[in-house]
Amino acid sequence: MCIRRISTATAARLLDKSEDFVRWGLQQGRLPFGTAVQTAPKRWSYHVSPKLLADYTGLSVDEILRTCSQENETQKEMTSPEATGKAKA
Repeated sequence: MCIRRISTATAARLLDKSEDFVRWGLQQGRLPFGTAVQTAPKRWSYHVSPKLLADYTGLSVDEILRTCSQENETQKEMTSPEATGKAKA
């Protein structure tokens, strides 16, 4: 469950925008729901606050977290050995 971590991909889906839009907006300080920190010349780390994203979108924090949890479950299913055709050793 992602109670503390909302990915930029999830934020983009909730906003109906591209992930690049969210990343660039956070890097430039134009989106008020998170931060971006440059960790190396071409590397960035992002934090998206569930509360601030909820305030920005008009959704509840529970809706944000539910969406995030559903996406995590989908990702797990897509990368499972059964889905990838790779058997466990």
